[in-house]
Amino acid sequence: MKNTRIYPFERNKYFYGKLLTVRDFESEQKYFNDKRRMLNRLVYGAGVLCGLQVVDLGEKSIMVKSGAALDYSGREIVISQPVTLNLSTIEGFSNNDYVKNVYLCLVYDEQEKEKVHTIAGPTDNHMEVPEHNRIQESYRLFIRERALDVNHLNDASLFESRLMLYQDEKLRVMLIVPQYTLTGDLINVRVRIEKVLQTEKLEVAFKAELKGFSTLENQNVFSFAFAEKMDSRESVYEKSFQIKTTALAGEKAKITLDSKDVKLKTGDTIYTVPDSTGCSIKVLNESLHEEIFDKYYAKTLEKCLQDNSEQLICLAEISLLHVNSTFEIKKIKQVPYNQYVYNPSLEKCLEGIKSVAAKESSSGIETARASLKHLESSQQPHVEVLYEKEKKSIDFEFGIPLPEDRFSSGIVEIKFGDQAKSKEVFYSDEIEHKLGAGNVFLSYGLLDNDEYVFNEAVFIGDFSLFNQHAKIPEVSIGAVLYPQKGTFKLGFRLNRAARNTSVFVKWWACKI
Repeated sequence: MKNTRIYPFERNKYFYGKLLTVRDFESEQKYFNDKRRMLNRLVYGAGVLCGLQVVDLGEKSIMVKSGAALDYSGREIVISQPVTLNLSTIEGFSNNDYVKNVYLCLVYDEQEKEKVHTIAGPTDNHMEVPEHNRIQESYRLFIRERALDVNHLNDASLFESRLMLYQDEKLRVMLIVPQYTLTGDLINVRVRIEKVLQTEKLEVAFKAELKGFSTLENQNVFSFAFAEKMDSRESVYEKSFQIKTTALAGEKAKITLDSKDVKLKTGDTIYTVPDSTGCSIKVLNESLHEEIFDKYYAKTLEKCLQDNSEQLICLAEISLLHVNSTFEIKKIKQVPYNQYVYNPSLEKCLEGIKSVAAKESSSGIETARASLKHLESSQQPHVEVLYEKEKKSIDFEFGIPLPEDRFSSGIVEIKFGDQAKSKEVFYSDEIEHKLGAGNVFLSYGLLDNDEYVFNEAVFIGDFSLFNQHAKIPEVSIGAVLYPQKGTFKLGFRLNRAARNTSVFVKWWACKI
């Protein structure tokens, strides 16, 4: 459909002696096609109706099974016979060595067929003009080498918002948050990163200011950090964190990101995030389902039938394993964006499963919540239950003892001043290792004074082997343990005069 505006509907009015032209017959077809397609779009939506599974055949080949789908204009797409394709010959596939995931997409297409000649052309030229006698409704398969924007593919915009932190041809970073919440609920905030594999190691960090929310540690600022592992690079990453709703019903909670608090880096390249961003989340006093239900049916006809810029159905996400100048298919994920059309038979089956489950566990309880409370390691675990009959709710609090610490570590500074002499002995104060009474294994080493701030170098054993590389004195070091007290003391002897006035000792203790 070149023009996706299909209404108001207009049909032919026939009468005796009416001269029928091409326009009249085309209008006849358009009237029925447009009505059917509008109902398809409004009643069923868009997506896979049946079949269309993508199968790996090996040798870089795939097979698309027969099936049917509806696109975002309500047009039917049918693959009547299984189609076998070599991945490298599909339109849009370039085998770039930086692409790991590619997307097999399906769109509606039309092809003219049965070429004939006509002398009644639309011009004054009376020469025979080639025309086609039929239009065959068909399809086109092609490859996309970048993840799709799901806001154009489904109704996710009804219940979630997307905040774009950064976007260019090779990198896209966004924050995905729900549009609604309830007081006291935990919500998942997702960070989605889409990139090409050619980019160097990626690092993302930001601070988000929370209003009407708090972190699980009851803070109003949340810090996020992600660093890509070079041995397992992907083209799409999605990380999530939870925050707690503290705002009351009717209020709007907010998440705000200041551009100066967003750090984005690939290799040595630092990206500038141009604008600060944020979103408001409505705190409801009623069911989330009712809110989405009302919002969906409040959409105008124009909004429901608006043209989707990408009239495609994504049939598969194909992960490639690149080997030198070629590739292999690693795995195939079917319909990665859940573009399905659920028919009444399937919905009836799912409702039946729900009703059976409800009968098996009918309790009259509409809301159940659970919370976790950490206890001291010496306390006994417990469960507390609070049932509110009027609210039809039940709350569980699980008290779980923290595991007994078996490892501890620390840094102690031993000062000896600038007048210390060779062979002079110095001792630390008594140090508590915090593992309690009993036997422990103790290990220790010297920190380079210059590296102490970053804690990057710890020297263990014969320190004289490394004093040419670090500013540590030549010393002998030992320790005495007090098992009944849960403490120890360190001592060391200067083997030669040193420029340092103190040493930093890193220690580790392990209960045995």
